[in-house]
Amino acid sequence: MRWQTISAGSSSAVPSPKTKTRKIALAPALRIWADRLAPAAAFVALIAIWEGACRLFAIHSFLLPSPSAIVQAGLEVSATQWLGHISATLRVALMGYFVAIAVSVPLAVALVNSRFLSRTLYPILVIVQSTPIVAVAPAAWWRPHV
Repeated sequence: MRWQTISAGSSSAVPSPKTKTRKIALAPALRIWADRLAPAAAFVALIAIWEGACRLFAIHSFLLPSPSAIVQAGLEVSATQWLGHISATLRVALMGYFVAIAVSVPLAVALVNSRFLSRTLYPILVIVQSTPIVAVAPAAWWRPHV
């Protein structure tokens, strides 16, 4: 008794190579513009939906401020205040960047050169890396009242 095997190529559900499917052809220039404008259009649509939802459902601004309220509040802040806040944020970000480099580069060199350190510290580093920031942030900023 012989078993007949049917391959995917001989199945009737798969179109044969001779069958051509019709594709809607866009002009290449139109396709390029559509590819470039799609992210911007999606962003504008998201902002419009956000603004509409805040107005339609009368969401309190302390829960979810509308984009127009955010822009209005941003315009009320003076340029000197903006520069002060930007410089403070940039200073903290750069300090964190340089501390991270100062700690991570020597640690990486030590892990590569020492099998003992690699076997003992690498699992801990993987666990720390896979822990979400939002799980660690409340513990880092909590201070007991004295």
